[in-house]
Amino acid sequence: MSQLRLPHILNLTSQQSQENKKVSLKLLEHHNSLLHDLEVLQDYNNPQASFKSLYLENREFYSHPVEKINFTSKVLLKNFNNLSIVQPDDFTKLLLVEGVGPRTIRALSLVAEMIYGAKPSYEDPARYSFAFGGKDNVPYPVDRETYDKSLDIISKAISKTNILSFKEKAAALGRVRDLTFTV
Repeated sequence: MSQLRLPHILNLTSQQSQENKKVSLKLLEHHNSLLHDLEVLQDYNNPQASFKSLYLENREFYSHPVEKINFTSKVLLKNFNNLSIVQPDDFTKLLLVEGVGPRTIRALSLVAEMIYGAKPSYEDPARYSFAFGGKDNVPYPVDRETYDKSLDIISKAISKTNILSFKEKAAALGRVRDLTFTV
């Protein structure tokens, strides 16, 4: 099995993302300014084109990991209009507003970072696993080779067992397959 190459992960649960979340909420108070900021970031040379990763030289950040998402879609603009009316006063309430999903959150975070300098964390919160941790309960970073070998051993054990029915084996192997990383 080959290693999975992960994209940048937007981690707004991190303490490092607090400022980004505050600015994102503040952007909702100024609806027209937010829409203008999104227009600045959108590639209007080709109206069908979606937002491309920005590569900015000589800046404190060099790229933003958001690709092929249209941040000025009708659904997203409807969400922003709704949010400007609801005016959530904390980030949890923002997440609970109907229609708010990953695109809305990414758009807010993008504007907060790219225009207002409020950087979020891109540290993957799931990069450690207790499956291969030490006796002290401190996890090791996931070693893909060991992980893949472990899944292979588990798959072979499931295949060879006589305790499970064919249907149970197929279901168990399917669950193991769901845990594998592919490129």
